[in-house]
Amino acid sequence: MLLLLLLLLLLPPSLPLVPPSPPYPLISLAGSLSCSLTHALVTPLDSTKTNLQTTPSFSTLTESFLSLKKKKQLFKGFKPTVIGYGWYGATVYPTYEFLKHLDIQGDPMIVSLVSGGSAAVVASIGLCPMENWRIGMFKGQKSRGYDGFGSLLGRQVVFGSVKFLAFEEFRQKIMEVQPEVSSSVSFGLLATILAGLGSGVLSCYISQPFDTMLTALTSSKLGVVETFEGIMDEDGIVGLWRGVKGRAVWSGLIIGGQFFLYDIFKEIVGVNGGSIGAGAIEVAKEFEQII
Repeated sequence: MLLLLLLLLLLPPSLPLVPPSPPYPLISLAGSLSCSLTHALVTPLDSTKTNLQTTPSFSTLTESFLSLKKKKQLFKGFKPTVIGYGWYGATVYPTYEFLKHLDIQGDPMIVSLVSGGSAAVVASIGLCPMENWRIGMFKGQKSRGYDGFGSLLGRQVVFGSVKFLAFEEFRQKIMEVQPEVSSSVSFGLLATILAGLGSGVLSCYISQPFDTMLTALTSSKLGVVETFEGIMDEDGIVGLWRGVKGRAVWSGLIIGGQFFLYDIFKEIVGVNGGSIGAGAIEVAKEFEQII
């Protein structure tokens, strides 16, 4: 709610209630497809990271991975992952696009951060129960609904804010490196993938403490303060970044794939506008010619 209030402070008095916009239902569909597909494909990475965080006896990602492989559980949590991130994509992208289409006056970076954070708040409403269901599978527990919602909200708001801002900034900088080929379809595709990869990794490292807290809260009956103190006592401050390397790989692949597929699906469903990944329409047309 605080993010939404901050956004309202940025709005000019004459702002129309319904801005000129692309068709949001189609953007929602494109977002849902891109998020559910990318998260489904990297479920083994996510499972390995979560298994490491919920099993104190494991000290490395390799141990966690081999344990899941032996039990044939690399796709553990697949169903809640697809459902949760299908909802996430269906809400976070149209909300972000809507806010970015408003005629907001102010620092573009602040507008992007607030828009991304506000979109993440909406997306977290449906994502939280699915994340609790997924994490509970690794501890043999039933879904605990909205337990740990504060930590998940913190993780998603930080992650979403940084993700959208970093992607737009990274992509712009990459396109400026070789301005003479900036109109090239292949270079535009490379810029989208690299910007998505970079924004995913950066967002991961910044939001990792919230992810660690969410996992710990879901797998115990302790409160936020007690859980935080437990992590500090056991591993110190570095404990908040437990499993971050695996999540960074997962996050980079996820976000890079998401932004690419998001724009591809937007072209497929006939949405030619939007704030994210300018130039991806040409990429989509080239992609269609290839296949």
